[in-house]
Amino acid sequence: DEAFVGWGYEDNEFCCRVFSDIPNFKIIKCIGLHLWHEPALDTSKELAARNQVYYESKFPSIERQQIKKRIEVFLQDEPTLNIFTMFRGDYKYLETINNFLLNEKFPCDVSITWALNTPDERFKKTALVFADNYPDIRVITHPETLELTDNYYDFRHEYVTQKYSQLLHNVTSTFTLTLEDDIVPPKGSLVKLFNSLYLDHTVGASAGIYRSSDDPDLACCITRYSANRLGMDDLQNYGTLGGLRTGGGYTMWRTEAIRKSFPIKFTRTSDVEVEGWDWYLSRKLVENDYKLLLNTEVICEHV
Repeated sequence: DEAFVGWGYEDNEFCCRVFSDIPNFKIIKCIGLHLWHEPALDTSKELAARNQVYYESKFPSIERQQIKKRIEVFLQDEPTLNIFTMFRGDYKYLETINNFLLNEKFPCDVSITWALNTPDERFKKTALVFADNYPDIRVITHPETLELTDNYYDFRHEYVTQKYSQLLHNVTSTFTLTLEDDIVPPKGSLVKLFNSLYLDHTVGASAGIYRSSDDPDLACCITRYSANRLGMDDLQNYGTLGGLRTGGGYTMWRTEAIRKSFPIKFTRTSDVEVEGWDWYLSRKLVENDYKLLLNTEVICEHV
C-alpha cells in the first residue's frame, strides 16, 4: 500500500489485509527473502504516527482482534498428508515409487503407508529396506490369497476395494494421496494437487491424469464436459477441468470427504462396465457437493 510513507505499520496492514478473509495460502518451508526498506531511524515520528493512524482507520480495534484470532487458528491448523500405496509384488513399481518420493518436495508434514499385498517374502524384505528412506512410514504386510475363478476380475476388485476401505477408514491426516503402484507421476506435481485442495475447501479431490488401461487413447476420467472419457490428445486444450469421476491412481482426497462416502463399494453396472473403489468414491464425493478437479498439467505414465 503506497499510502504508507517510510517505515512503520505497513507490515501490520499487510498481515491484516491477508487475513481479513479466510486465508487462501499455505506457509511453506522455504528460504525467506526480506526486501530492503529504509531503517526505522530514518523515518520521523510524525510519519510513523501518520502511518499508525492510517492503519488503524483501515482496520479498527474490533476487526484487528478478530483477525488475530483467525491467525491463531490458522497457525494451529497445519494440514497433514498421508500417501497411501498398495503394492502387488512387482519390484519395478516399488523402485519407481521410491524414487519419486525421494525426489518430490512435500508441501506439509507427510506420513506414508505401504500395503504389501503379496505373499512374496523377498519382495517384503526389499520394501522394508526402501522404507528406511522415510522417517514416518507404516508398512503393512498381508498375503494375497486370491484364487483363479470364473469371476476372478470381480473377486479381485472386491478384495482390493475391501482393503482400500479398511485402510482409508483409519487415516487421520487432513488429506490422503492414493498412488497406485503402476502410476508414475511427474516430478513436482504433488504440490499442484495439494494446492487445489488447500486453497479451496469445496474441493474434495484433485487428480492427476493418466491413460486408461483399457484404451491408451483415453484418459482415466470423466469430465463435466463429456459423458465419455476424455481423449489424451485433448488434454493440451485445458488446464484444470471439473470432473465427475476419476481413477485413484494419483489422486489427493480431502479425508473428510472420503469419510462421508463410506462404505466404499465395488459394483458391476453391466456385463462390460464396472465401478471400482475409485470411481465409486469420486462419484459419491460429487454427490456430497464436493468439487472434483482434474489437473491436466499433471500427466502421469501408466505402466
